[in-house]
Amino acid sequence: MTDEGLRLFSADLLLTFLFGAAFVALFALHRWDLRRRRRRVAALRAVGDFGPNSAAVVAVVAAAGVVDPAAAERLAVERRRAFEWDPRLDKVPKAARLARDRAFASERDDVARAAADAARDAVGAALAGAPLEARVLREAAECAAETAAAIAAAERIPAIEFRMLTRAWRTVVGPVGATPRREP
Repeated sequence: MTDEGLRLFSADLLLTFLFGAAFVALFALHRWDLRRRRRRVAALRAVGDFGPNSAAVVAVVAAAGVVDPAAAERLAVERRRAFEWDPRLDKVPKAARLARDRAFASERDDVARAAADAARDAVGAALAGAPLEARVLREAAECAAETAAAIAAAERIPAIEFRMLTRAWRTVVGPVGATPRREP
């Protein structure tokens, strides 16, 4: 190998190592941030502090903890109706996905995530031994999670999305104890 070829090879190798090191550093930073957020969510759940609408979120989590199988089936049906879900499709409609992403803030809002996780776990614990289809159980848990997250994020999501995310819960369980933001 000539000196010129060796110099080009070492430059390419150095550049590869630099890009690899940058990737490893970003990956480590991402993992650290995930761990930090997970700890914050656990701390928020332990304290029960879910923001300005904390009392309403706690009421939803408490109601989610006593959901019976019949109510879970109604929640699943009403959730599909609230999202205008085509029965032929398995995927959540786009408008509902966007509303969920905004309420959960793409999993960046720790308070909304803590509220959603608490409600989802409460429904899971309440229906642990119930003879329900996995789809119904999953949709009932997601309905509770979406309701709790929408209440926690009520000040920053549009009123129409707040109503869409809480419609099934309001129809089956009752009022949510929070109001959407006023829009000009």
